[in-house]
Amino acid sequence: TTNRLGDIVNSNPLYVGAPAPNMPGEGYNDFAAAKKNRKPAIYVGANDGMLHAFDASKPGTTGATPGQELFAYIPSAVFSRLSQLTSPGYSHKYYVDGSPTVSEACLGTCGSSSDWRTVLVGGLNAGGQGVYALNVTDPAQFSTANPTDIVMWEFTDRDDPDLGYTFSKPVIRLMNNG
Repeated sequence: TTNRLGDIVNSNPLYVGAPAPNMPGEGYNDFAAAKKNRKPAIYVGANDGMLHAFDASKPGTTGATPGQELFAYIPSAVFSRLSQLTSPGYSHKYYVDGSPTVSEACLGTCGSSSDWRTVLVGGLNAGGQGVYALNVTDPAQFSTANPTDIVMWEFTDRDDPDLGYTFSKPVIRLMNNG
């Protein structure tokens, strides 16, 4: 048989639909109103080395392809080990088994709706020493978006050798310095 999706061991699937309305923040409510009908998606990490995004639209919805993969993201920290998946002697290894976190976040001066994004942050758990952030604001644009419009950053043990394995679930919060 052919399998297109690696095993999902520790990553909990995360549903992301419309942003919550009426939240504090300059420009947020305009952002939420503009994205209230965005394509819903489910995000989950797998031990095929990828974070997967799937269409979570209701069947019959215009433009819906429920269950279809919208994109798959391979964090750089696991890329060099992907060839092990095709080894005849392969035994299970962890790759992207951290549960993602999603939140709306202001990435600018917070003066307008254009400063807001929906940000997904994930870790690798036992798969490696790193975390990554993706802009998942508009799943309908994933197929036509430039990858640099989606990938925001990665932070790995190459950036800080003291970074250990990232078993904690990431948190997205506004800091006191803005």
